[in-house]
Amino acid sequence: MTQEEFKVWRVLMGYSQAEAGRALGLAVRPDGTTCDAVRHYERGTRAVPETVAKLCEYVMRYGPLPAGGDAA
Repeated sequence: MTQEEFKVWRVLMGYSQAEAGRALGLAVRPDGTTCDAVRHYERGTRAVPETVAKLCEYVMRYGPLPAGGDAA
């Protein structure tokens, strides 16, 4: 998944960067904000890992991952 494809996914899903991070189960700080991974992916300063690309597909089909990393 390219940086452009990642951003298109986020916009199509209607997520802010923070919401996308939470939906994908990325690290969440105690104040509820997410790590900067989504910003890095969209800017191209970090490649979108294959696992994150697969999670994007999952979220499109089934919805956000459960909070706290509890798999259903």
